[in-house]
Amino acid sequence: MSRIAATTTSRRAIGPVPRFDLRSAGSGGTGTAGGPGLTVGPAFERLLRTEWRILADSGGGTASADPAGDPLLRAAIAAHLRGSRSARCEPSQVVILSGPVIGIGAVARLWLGPERRALVEDPGDPTFRRALAVTGATLDAVPVDANGLRVDQLPDDIALALVSPSVQLPTGVAMPLARRIRLLRWAAGSGAIIVEDGRADELTTDGAPPPCLQGIDHDGRVIHLGSFESLLHGGVRVGYAVVPTSFLDPFVGALDAIDPGPSPVQQRALARFVADGHLDRHLARVRRALRDRHEATLEALAADLGWLVDVQPAGGGTRLIATIQDPAWTASTVVALAAESGIALDSLAACRIAPAGDRDLVIDFGHHEPHELRAAIRALARALAASGSGLGRRPAFGHRPSGELAVPPEFRVS
Repeated sequence: MSRIAATTTSRRAIGPVPRFDLRSAGSGGTGTAGGPGLTVGPAFERLLRTEWRILADSGGGTASADPAGDPLLRAAIAAHLRGSRSARCEPSQVVILSGPVIGIGAVARLWLGPERRALVEDPGDPTFRRALAVTGATLDAVPVDANGLRVDQLPDDIALALVSPSVQLPTGVAMPLARRIRLLRWAAGSGAIIVEDGRADELTTDGAPPPCLQGIDHDGRVIHLGSFESLLHGGVRVGYAVVPTSFLDPFVGALDAIDPGPSPVQQRALARFVADGHLDRHLARVRRALRDRHEATLEALAADLGWLVDVQPAGGGTRLIATIQDPAWTASTVVALAAESGIALDSLAACRIAPAGDRDLVIDFGHHEPHELRAAIRALARALAASGSGLGRRPAFGHRPSGELAVPPEFRVS
């Protein structure tokens, strides 16, 4: 376990638009599946126009007076989560947010401060870490392995734990049921609140998404956070929180001080989009596309960069972790050489807290179609081989055929 002080590291600087963007949003974001064929299409646009006209004709009468959000959207989200994620929630427990980081801010205002401690995953989402750290709280980082958060290393005296059990960000690993139960028992024994980061849970590449942690919480200690931004489009800045009944009033009160909420038009259009089944159909398309992109990226990495990296296949989300095997290379070097060729990717070090070497690359396959991903990896391999820094040689362990992708040691199941 590592302990870190408060940090206010800024967002990634704005630079030239790369030819191939294999980064996830803001290094620690969920990533979004985009490109031709994966937009929400005319249905959502039509709903936006319809709700805009209704709002205009009513003089604003469709705007929800409820500070927790539009009642129809809250009901639609509750029904969706019960059906797809085995959540245990009523519409009254769903609170609409202008993005999930706002939910983290409300949670931090309620449970954290300079004298309190919060638990975060390592590696994890830097954006969420910053939202917790601005309270002055001490952040304790617990490592992640092939089964998610290491619950055997959970510290005592923690006020709040931020975890992503279904699709861990950024590694994509999932926490099995036995470990989830141990996590909930720890929370009950220590009096901690758990914030479940479910932003990427619907972006599965291997079957349907697993039940959420909130659905097996019988003590009312889990706040589940979700987002439409990662599911639909980066411009749909609507998130939601599923809040235990006992926390609802203080949570909404804290939210009222920091979030005016998404536009009423967008909320009502989303409510119709979810309730009418458009979201389910859209997600089915997204999951098929993600499986194709995932496989294309794995195959391209094996064919063109198997001499340099080992890859961990992902069970969910839009990212792969590629671990560099040749000690002559570092992830920072690869990122820099890639940028010179118009290829943007990240080092996992941006998501880490404890020192772990500069050996891992984060490759987000959500932005491009399979043929573009193959071209990007091929171009990256050419750029690395052509580098004049003495690093362009192929290591002795040679080419790894497709389908023989090793898992990095820290994520192997013993």
